[in-house]
Amino acid sequence: MKKDAMGSRIGQICTGTLGFIAPEIITENIYDEKCDLFSVGSLFYFLMKGEPLFSGMPVNEIYETVENNILIEQKVMNLTLLSESGKNLMLKLLKVNPAERISAAEASTCPFFGNVRPHSICVGEENYSLEEYIRNRVNRYFQ
Repeated sequence: MKKDAMGSRIGQICTGTLGFIAPEIITENIYDEKCDLFSVGSLFYFLMKGEPLFSGMPVNEIYETVENNILIEQKVMNLTLLSESGKNLMLKLLKVNPAERISAAEASTCPFFGNVRPHSICVGEENYSLEEYIRNRVNRYFQ
């Protein structure tokens, strides 16, 4: 039976999409919320590259690759459309060792997100609260 960090039972069956789940879900008996952050990093990579981090690899190669942080780093650093701050965030999310992986709170303060405020929307270079944005759109519509 797998258990979370607090010792709670979480089930006998491992579920998730291969290539998006954190390595500790497969290899360890204990894991915590940081496994979700590895999945966020995998999804981030997928959105930026258009293919999964471990695209076209057999299952055994995926987990050999996961054990090798260097290959993950090479793939991330080769993303040409992603800023350096985005690459740094992605690398912190994709750390194989969960103890080295960034937390959700830390991720939310990364420079990649710039000065975006919670509950805001970025339009071009401008950053608006959702309330401001909706009010401006409504005012423009009725002018």
